[in-house]
Amino acid sequence: MTDTPKSLGDSLRDWVAEHRETIIQGLSRLIQFPTVSGGETEEERRGFERSIGEAQLWLMGEADRWGMRTRRLPLGALIIEGGEASECIGVPLHLDVVPPGEGWRHGSPFSGTVEEGQIWGRGAQDNKGSLMAVLHAVAAILTTGRTLRRQVRLIIGNGEETGEWEDVVQARDTEGSPTLCIVPDSSFPLVIAEKGWTNIEVRAHCEESSAPVRLERLWSGDRPNIVPDLAEAELIVGEGGPSRDDVMGMLAVFGPEHEEHSIEVRWSGPGSERCHAVAHGKRAHGSSPHRGRNAALDLLSFLCSTFGDGMGEGVHALLSQLESDCHDLNGGAWGIWGDDELLGPSTVNLGTLRWDGTELRAVLNIRPTRGQTAEGALQGVRSRLTAWHQPGGLRLSADRMGKGHHDPLIVDTEDLAESITACSEAWRAVTGTEPKHLTMSGTTYAKVFPRSIGFGPCWDEEEPGLFHQVDERIPVASHLRNVRLYAEALGRLIL
Repeated sequence: MTDTPKSLGDSLRDWVAEHRETIIQGLSRLIQFPTVSGGETEEERRGFERSIGEAQLWLMGEADRWGMRTRRLPLGALIIEGGEASECIGVPLHLDVVPPGEGWRHGSPFSGTVEEGQIWGRGAQDNKGSLMAVLHAVAAILTTGRTLRRQVRLIIGNGEETGEWEDVVQARDTEGSPTLCIVPDSSFPLVIAEKGWTNIEVRAHCEESSAPVRLERLWSGDRPNIVPDLAEAELIVGEGGPSRDDVMGMLAVFGPEHEEHSIEVRWSGPGSERCHAVAHGKRAHGSSPHRGRNAALDLLSFLCSTFGDGMGEGVHALLSQLESDCHDLNGGAWGIWGDDELLGPSTVNLGTLRWDGTELRAVLNIRPTRGQTAEGALQGVRSRLTAWHQPGGLRLSADRMGKGHHDPLIVDTEDLAESITACSEAWRAVTGTEPKHLTMSGTTYAKVFPRSIGFGPCWDEEEPGLFHQVDERIPVASHLRNVRLYAEALGRLIL
């Protein structure tokens, strides 16, 4: 560096203050592209591709405005670079978001509304807020006119939320891995360890029976890495099944025992034999299932308590065992429990659930802790299924879902001393507090790029982490703070 950190800090602080409205409106605009990945229908997938393309074109225009270079790689990753040096500092980011859920209080999830000192919308924290903060941080550095000894490279993927990371893997393999990486998809101050990640799909087939209650449909969950806040079931209650009064009576008893959620039951059809049951829970990130309320588990509990073997012995056994084992959020029932002083315990989230009358598909989002592996989690689930009661022709299997499966990551702090020092100094300069080393239950692109550390975007002391939750938002003051933090940290690494 040719200038002291203080003089650089003054320049960056002034730039952020002068461009305050541009910074705010930039994030608001990016939120407005509904880049929801992982669609189940062809229409959803086409809509995602269209939104990604439009968002990338807009970002390329913004980058060009500040004198940066852009290009798209064959598998879709967007590269944005500032500076001309051969050595580079990488910033892996992602443009895709999870489904928004229902019940937003300020505009639509993709309005980018700015109200009450907050920028609202899906992606405000995860990960569009970080993307725009880094883009404007690089713009701030470039406009100082200083000579860069390294360039900075934003590596923007499109399938982070679904585990489809081939685009950023291609970026690493064809562009070369950066000297160091900062990954702004975790927490402040510094994240030096992550749990593992894998999705395991449990499949079950149950022969049709002459049971008095037929479970026709069961649905819950948008994506495996979200605690579902809605679950629905359709049943036909025939002769020999519980009466409407019996069901409603059970609902009345069930409600007070489960005050943190609600279940609704509606009847339709001749003689009111068709029953529609809906459970409402609390949405949360799948890596922290204890922070939410899983509507699928609540609905399974209600169905088993109310209809029992009336649904058929095989169906009842399947649902009750699934509900019981998934209620253990740390995986003990599946034989995959683990704990670690640094990373904490393993977790299991029943993320999606589908039943069509004879076939069940349930996806478990599992976060192994240190000492465990994604492969070990799969073997644990398979072993547990062999112990399940399997009456009535019930057949069970389990396998990995998708391509993304990762073991826990522990950073070598000595090897990454330069980036840790740069981020720590930036943290002190902007916040006036001492940085702490943290761990996270989630997983990030740090597992793709060697020599990476997590840095932001949320600081628990000033704003809650709302990744994957309804009403995701970031305070305007925090977003402006983040631009300064990334500019200060990157400045120390590239100037």
